[in-house]
Amino acid sequence: MNAIHCGEVIEHLVDTDHLMEEIHRVLAPGGVCVLSTPNLAAWHNRIALAFGFQPFLSQVSFRFAPGRMPMSPGEGGGHLRMFTRRAIVEFIQLHGFEVLRQQGAGIFDLGTPQGSDVMKLLVAPFDRVFSAMPSLASDILLAFRRIG
Repeated sequence: MNAIHCGEVIEHLVDTDHLMEEIHRVLAPGGVCVLSTPNLAAWHNRIALAFGFQPFLSQVSFRFAPGRMPMSPGEGGGHLRMFTRRAIVEFIQLHGFEVLRQQGAGIFDLGTPQGSDVMKLLVAPFDRVFSAMPSLASDILLAFRRIG
């Protein structure tokens, strides 16, 4: 296989190493994978943590959402793993891939989150600025290729 798209998947898995082994197995040498995942170190997660709240899209329960900011969705979720930009890059490299490109994506780039229109108007300008920096963006997009 010459190309794989793995969008918003890795954060839901218990065994992320197995995913990378499977990508390595089915991807031809020189083949490219594009992967996206939420960024634990996103600008909005840093704000939430500064005020003692759970980072967005991180859950401690599958049923409830304790410790979340008031404007967060009220249910638990399925994110089992959370990555910073540095962690996902190093993880990919450890599995025998070369990172070709890193890019940030904003909160509104991969879908529309819940919230009021006023909140979206307030957040959008900040999000545009921070999404230009992968380390602070809401989501991390990576293109990498199999070595050998």
